[in-house]
Amino acid sequence: MTQEQFDQIARDIIKNNIYLTLATCDIKPWAAPLYYCVDNQYSFYFISQVDSVHTTHVLKSGEAAFAIFDSHDP
Repeated sequence: MTQEQFDQIARDIIKNNIYLTLATCDIKPWAAPLYYCVDNQYSFYFISQVDSVHTTHVLKSGEAAFAIFDSHDP
């Protein structure tokens, strides 16, 4: 499989799903499932309360990781 084919599979998974698991860390690690959306440049966005654990972690450190999987696969 070519890199272009892998890239297209990734783009399809990103565009056809609505959840990601966001992982953040401060004193303790935190992972939370969230709704997300992306723009045409594949910048990711989520909406959450400002005082939520993951939001306070991201605002403090500016760092996060996330995972998306194809939840439509049998």
